[in-house]
Amino acid sequence: AAESYTIYWSDDPNTPIDPAKPSTFTDSITITAPATTETITGLDPANDYDFTIIATNSLGDSTPATEVNATPIPEAPTGLTASTGAASGQIDLEWNPSLGADSYTIYYSNDGGNTFTPISPNVTGTSYPHTGLNDGTEYTYYVVANNVGGISESSDTISATPGVEPPDPPTDLKATAGSGEVTLNWTAVDGADDYTI
Repeated sequence: AAESYTIYWSDDPNTPIDPAKPSTFTDSITITAPATTETITGLDPANDYDFTIIATNSLGDSTPATEVNATPIPEAPTGLTASTGAASGQIDLEWNPSLGADSYTIYYSNDGGNTFTPISPNVTGTSYPHTGLNDGTEYTYYVVANNVGGISESSDTISATPGVEPPDPPTDLKATAGSGEVTLNWTAVDGADDYTI
């Protein structure tokens, strides 16, 4: 029976792994039997990896298992922003690139984030103008990164409302002096939610 297992991996697809030759593998790890599962961390999502394993007991080592290949999934996108687009019914999205990503899937919701719908097709860049939206409706978004290894965790969500332009500047600002105070008055601005003095 096996007393331990040693896992070897490499990001060089052109060189078969030979446990006797350290130049043929990137790293290795030994685990104690009877464990038959191990998670290899710290891998680069931009690389494909080959893996093999040998079993060891007091009589020696087995021959290596047939190599298998896997690609770590990308990192979750970060820095997602959403801003009112240049045109009516448009929201412009941008995010930071994810290491190892081949494409991105954007999900949106127009019901406060209760249900999300993917935008098709996937996006290969890190920006997207979402058009055909209803002005005045709030839309919530998140993005995931994809590669042959799978789908990343989701980015943070962000919301924006198309068709809402910044208000005009206040006019007719007047200052009236008082004892240790000044009272300001101005003309109300259509569409303003608040004022900052």
